[in-house]
Amino acid sequence: MRNIGYQMRLGCSAFFGDAAIAFVMIIGNYVYMRYLGEDGVAAFSIACYCFPVVFNVGNAIVVSAQPIISFAYGVGNSERVGLALKLGLLTAIGVGLSGILLMSIGSPLVASLFLDAECNAYHIAIDGLPIFGVGFLFIAINLMMVGYMQSIKRARDAAFYTFMRGYVLVLLAFMVMPSIWGVSGIWAAMPSAEFVTTMLLLVHHFVFGRRRRHNNARILSN
Repeated sequence: MRNIGYQMRLGCSAFFGDAAIAFVMIIGNYVYMRYLGEDGVAAFSIACYCFPVVFNVGNAIVVSAQPIISFAYGVGNSERVGLALKLGLLTAIGVGLSGILLMSIGSPLVASLFLDAECNAYHIAIDGLPIFGVGFLFIAINLMMVGYMQSIKRARDAAFYTFMRGYVLVLLAFMVMPSIWGVSGIWAAMPSAEFVTTMLLLVHHFVFGRRRRHNNARILSN
């Protein structure tokens, strides 16, 4: 029962993350329908097909690194924990940058797989997909950081940031960004939410790491 409790607590962030995909699609459909009508929803549906691909690739990086990080953390090998985290982040950044490049250069090709080049939705998609694709970098980083928190038994932090990025921040972004940047702001809503989450995660990581090193140094000095 204790192990089941641990699994449920550590798995909360994964549950929130998977469910957030559906939440983003539902909210996005409502916003695109309001501002751009059916053509906007058709264009957004292409992003909805691309988003899970990036999410799953990023998640594959996480689940590959987690056994190494959790084992090294369990035996007190902080150097190996840091190395695995660094390698995971570098891989995630590489995947994210590849996604940005694909959307920047290949948005007409991606859009043509789903829509006819003569329809209005196609032109909405090729204008918006490069903006939406910027979020792929931050998605990959956020997944890696949350997975790292899970691996070192910081389940509450992992669940908190997953809930923030997948629900609270993305909802606020969809409410605020269109009024600031118009149609482009709709496409930028998800990347904006992911970017804010990345900044919060990095600040949290460095502050927590500095505090932990300070506590370890104090214990050694005593």
